Amino acid sequence: MTRILLFSLLISSHLSDLNHAKMLIVQGQYEQALVSLDSNPDTKARYYAGWCHMKLGNCPAAEAQFMLFIEGYTGYGEVSWKAEAEANIIACGGTIDDITD
Repeated sequence: MTRILLFSLLISSHLSDLNHAKMLIVQGQYEQALVSLDSNPDTKARYYAGWCHMKLGNCPAAEAQFMLFIEGYTGYGEVSWKAEAEANIIACGGTIDDITD
């Protein structure tokens, strides 16, 4: 029981960090959001980190984060989330050739 409680607190903490980062993104505070996202193991954090890097004009870092997201995400709305990440890679001038293998 204790293990389950500790695990649920850990998951809750990561979700809370992700929600905090999303609030910072809405406010245009991309660098601050990245601080929270970089240490978050949630796969969706890779998507939001990619978004922040893209908004900051750092497309190589954005593409790397979007690729990590595409390779690792298996959650709700997987197809549409991955399609959005692919579109963001293309918007940054990247290609999706490596993704379709």
